[in-house]
Amino acid sequence: MRARAVVLWTELGALQAALPTWTRHGADLPGSFRVGLDEPLRESDRHLRLLGRLLLARALARLGSDPLTALAFDATGRPRLPGDLDPSISHTAGLACAAVAIGCRIGVDVERRQPIEPAVRDRILAPAERRRMARSRDPVGDLLGFWTMKEAAAKADGRGLQLDPRALACRPGSVLSAPAVRIGPATYRLERLHLPAGWIGHLAHDAARPIELVAEAYSFS
Repeated sequence: MRARAVVLWTELGALQAALPTWTRHGADLPGSFRVGLDEPLRESDRHLRLLGRLLLARALARLGSDPLTALAFDATGRPRLPGDLDPSISHTAGLACAAVAIGCRIGVDVERRQPIEPAVRDRILAPAERRRMARSRDPVGDLLGFWTMKEAAAKADGRGLQLDPRALACRPGSVLSAPAVRIGPATYRLERLHLPAGWIGHLAHDAARPIELVAEAYSFS
């Protein structure tokens, strides 16, 4: 059976306008989805975390699965669902994104478009990637493209930030080859997400061939 995935995202500002009562919507989620929502966080971070869980429940429903399926988190913070379902959540300033796949492992990462300090850049890029960046006409966009590709693949792998991003072999893609990240013997194929202006993101999966993908903005109104 061909692997399938649903990816949904929402801007935080749009949800704040549509849903004035955050507590009620958090209470509508099953208990396993509310784990960690009461931790002492900045209000915007708490809202983004809740938004990611709400989107995950909607993505499950879009995939035809029970949106009340039990959610768990492993020692690295990676979300887990039972059976063949594989989830991933990402949020950055002003935007949250959730993905669910069946038949493959996935990872999703979104980042706000903003300048990155050189020291951070050097912790992300391998030497060949730094040389490529030296010729870039859009250094901010290309750097965040590299970062979200690597982070999405690292999430799909399951080790996330435990991996050194410089050691992840990143192929940005071309007319003849799809973008991919290689982690050891595994290859994770990438799908660029068509996010609103100001954000960049990728979905990574380990399916052997293209997946059936729905990736779109979600409105709670």
